[in-house]
Amino acid sequence: MTRLAEAALLLLLAAALPPGAHGADRMSVTLSPVRILHGHAAEVNSVAFSPDGKLLASGGWDHAVILWDVASGRPKARLEGHSDTVSGLAFSPRGDLLATSDWDGVVRLFDGRTGRAIRSLEGHKGRVACVTFSPDGKSLVSGGADRMIRFWDPATGDSKALTGHSDLVASVAFSRDGSRLLSASWDNTFRVWDAETGERKGTGQGHTGKVADAVYSPDARIIASASWDTTVGLWDWDSGKGQALLTAHTAPVNTVAFSPDGRLLVTGARDGTLRLWNARTAKQLSYYQGFKSVSSAVFSPDGRWLATANWDKTVRLYRVNANTQNAQ
Repeated sequence: MTRLAEAALLLLLAAALPPGAHGADRMSVTLSPVRILHGHAAEVNSVAFSPDGKLLASGGWDHAVILWDVASGRPKARLEGHSDTVSGLAFSPRGDLLATSDWDGVVRLFDGRTGRAIRSLEGHKGRVACVTFSPDGKSLVSGGADRMIRFWDPATGDSKALTGHSDLVASVAFSRDGSRLLSASWDNTFRVWDAETGERKGTGQGHTGKVADAVYSPDARIIASASWDTTVGLWDWDSGKGQALLTAHTAPVNTVAFSPDGRLLVTGARDGTLRLWNARTAKQLSYYQGFKSVSSAVFSPDGRWLATANWDKTVRLYRVNANTQNAQ
């Protein structure tokens, strides 16, 4: 049995962690609303910060991608060429490229600073649901309704495919060192792959609904998975133990993300709430409601900002106010 298979069994038993079980941090966190960005004509699906945190990209059901200046909140560019819902966005590590995934089956590359179209990548059969760059920027990975994961060379457009999922691949994410790829799928699982060889290293099978998102903690020890079964799972890759099952949401969970320092976890769901958690103790720190649905939430690279994509046609930007004390 693989470590993740063992974790799948243990996760079902780990409904909560006792206070302080994974660290002695006593943390209080609040979000201060900074601005609401209006520009989309339909639901917004995805948001992504540029590596320097100065730009924010958003994409949605209106077939539009907008580049926003974070400091002013003003749109800098509107990216053209999409013919269907824009499902995912990713900046390259240097910020010179922005990749988009589209339900029209095409992955597109744009200049990450100006929004100028560079090339279209065709290879998926059906909707493309997600994109991400490798940490070294040499590979672009996408997943889609054809159940395929594709590795692209951004420079040439050449690609190769990984198979294994039995339903739509909803999200893809690299570990920080680039050695592993994590994929989440509507087949109720997430999978870990060797990023160089394509070998499957493990499968997480604890969820009873579609897995919409899965991400690594910055140190790659913890995997967080968001599911339409209304839960978020925390999995310890090194020990093979399920850490916690977060059950505060009351509707499908669409998105999960770690803060850059790994101490915070944010989740957003169709119940109209955004929730912040202590990633070390699995304790909920605060929650915010009034959203129609939160489809995507991301921290800025420096951890000072949080952006959300929402089904009320808005992008919302918050300042993260964190106070951490170490227990003696």
